[in-house]
Amino acid sequence: MEKQKLLTYNDRADLFGALAKLENAGVPADTALATIRLSEPIPARIAQMRKLLALNKDLAAAGLLSNLFTPLEAELIRVSIATGSPALCYEHFSQIYAEKAKLKANFKSQMNAPIIMLVVSSLLHGIIDSMKDNSHSLLWSLSRPLLILLFFYQLISRFNDWLSGLPSSQQRHTIENILITTPFVKKIVIKQNTTNFFESLGLMLEAGLTLQESLPKATQTMDNLIIRREFSKILPQIKMNKTLSESMSKLKFIDNKNLIALLIVGETTGTLPKTLSKFAGRENEKISADLEAASKWIPKIAYGIVVAIIVYSLLKNQASELPSLGVE
Repeated sequence: MEKQKLLTYNDRADLFGALAKLENAGVPADTALATIRLSEPIPARIAQMRKLLALNKDLAAAGLLSNLFTPLEAELIRVSIATGSPALCYEHFSQIYAEKAKLKANFKSQMNAPIIMLVVSSLLHGIIDSMKDNSHSLLWSLSRPLLILLFFYQLISRFNDWLSGLPSSQQRHTIENILITTPFVKKIVIKQNTTNFFESLGLMLEAGLTLQESLPKATQTMDNLIIRREFSKILPQIKMNKTLSESMSKLKFIDNKNLIALLIVGETTGTLPKTLSKFAGRENEKISADLEAASKWIPKIAYGIVVAIIVYSLLKNQASELPSLGVE
């Protein structure tokens, strides 16, 4: 069976928001699911989840098997149900995903103008080429640059899916190594991966899971396998009775002395889960600021490239129209 895609951030925010409201209203799970009205693919997955519930699957397992919940979400929902109500868990997920969706939408909107400008310039370039050279059909001259743009758009928009589907682990390692060594890009990639780890670890510890239970699951939330491999060194240290702060102090990708100090305070005061969650929240704010800055200078670079392409095309065409100089 083909693996279904994860729900988008918007879909997950809407789903968990609806579940939170219905849970707070005291509506039973199956009845709540039947009343949720959201866009596809959520209804089809809810229908599958309700069938699994009818087969006596628990709520978390049914949501996971129907691809409504991720493994991490299912684990936290299962623990929250065992300790009371999943309402707070739903609300937390809804808030997190709403913020991620807003950030992604803002970045995408900033990139619309330069993309449109690039498309227009490509069309003009194609028209000029077809007018100059009758051997080039107008259709091919117009479609060629658009096909190239479409290829790169698909590559960028599905980068994570493409990366995880590479046939060679060495190929993936090479690309991921480039990502964590390229200036500016490495800052965002490392911060996103480590923040996912701390956010997930904090949520699981708050839900009542032990550190040893939580660490493998939190590590799996990291997309970059190089970073994930480094963080997998923590669990063996914990099993040797080291503290989390001690286990993380010598890790690569952790150069934040304030973090280690915060972990020590959290460990000594018994507030480690909240400490991790607060730290992840601040890191998410920094990521938002970094991406917002990128959304301002990336369009400027794109504009520069577009203008350069247009100027080059005009100069090239003018040069080709000049009469050749020769000696009679």
